[in-house]
Amino acid sequence: MLLFLSLFLVCGYKPQGAAAQDYNRNIEIEKHFRESGYSFRLYEYKKTLIRAREYENGVRKGVFPIYTLVSAYMGTDNYDPFAQDTIDKLYELAYIADTSKDDAAVRDAAIKDFKALLDLHMANLTVVEKKIPLVQSTPALGDVKFLRWMYKQLTRRLMNSGSGLDMAGAYQIATMGEESYILAQKKVKLLKTEVLNNGTRYYHIHLVENTENGDVERVYMMLTSIMNRYAEIQKTKNPYYTYPLVVPQDMTKDR
Repeated sequence: MLLFLSLFLVCGYKPQGAAAQDYNRNIEIEKHFRESGYSFRLYEYKKTLIRAREYENGVRKGVFPIYTLVSAYMGTDNYDPFAQDTIDKLYELAYIADTSKDDAAVRDAAIKDFKALLDLHMANLTVVEKKIPLVQSTPALGDVKFLRWMYKQLTRRLMNSGSGLDMAGAYQIATMGEESYILAQKKVKLLKTEVLNNGTRYYHIHLVENTENGDVERVYMMLTSIMNRYAEIQKTKNPYYTYPLVVPQDMTKDR
């Protein structure tokens, strides 16, 4: 009996309370490193965004490394692959700026906040696409020339991220709106979407009909980055949250 008890202790048995404390401590450690990573990636993002403006205005020559900017963005706490919350906030700030012409301080503050928020999401294709018309109609909100340039860089990154023919060549999706962009460019009609999860990666397999010849094809898109962000958001509300086996039908719900 004593031998059995000794072996039980050597093998790492811990009282239930101690095990729970260790688990909670690991959660705190994970949170600390995640937040530290956010800060580092935000620094990388801002530094690369400065370089982007230098490429756009001709100070730097060559092809801008748009992958660097998108990768850094996806590692920040600002990463919003769903985009709607950010878009709504930008519209709200634009409305305040437009309706506060008699109060210069309020108007200037709204414009400043609009520019700052837009800068934090300049690597988000959906946000940039939606804001181009708004900035074009209200030049005080930003540089529409730079926004158009950035839109071209982001679409170039997306279309060059894969072939979409199989899992190995799946398009690397950073924001939900990018799926619609790809299907529109391919001129296909969406018939059905299948979800594939191989344990660490998430895919959408779109069954589509070619509108030119009627052929039925499959287009593969990888959503791993979006799912990782979704899980992070859920963990801020429930530290015990685990990754879902499938991509949620509505990932913007209950965020």
